[in-house]
Amino acid sequence: MKKPAKISLGIVIIIAMLFFFGLRTPLIVKGIKKQIKPGQSVEQVMDVLNHDGKKPDLCCWQVQGTNDYICSDPKTCEFPQDQIQFKDMQQETRLTVLFMGPGFLHNDFHITFNSDGLVVSISDIKRWD
Repeated sequence: MKKPAKISLGIVIIIAMLFFFGLRTPLIVKGIKKQIKPGQSVEQVMDVLNHDGKKPDLCCWQVQGTNDYICSDPKTCEFPQDQIQFKDMQQETRLTVLFMGPGFLHNDFHITFNSDGLVVSISDIKRWD
């Protein structure tokens, strides 16, 4: 095999490994987090989370003052309109978004919404296993 062909094959193998083992997940999570800005609505945040190629592995909602979490189905991040109503609600609501990868590494961050359903704050990305 000639040298350019070996280099090309090596690059293809490296890219395949990055894709297969999820080594690109932290970069994807960082890119998704950068797209979410204070003042965005719940619908805009859901569009950002569900638009990219890698969808969250878990999305859980928690209303301030409660210990219960409302989690959506795996690989979909949907707002539970039937369980959380922003009208006439004085509490903040927190969305926890979790991405898995590489391996068993957890990448999560929290988005806090005010009583009008707008983003108030976004936490830093936490990586843990």
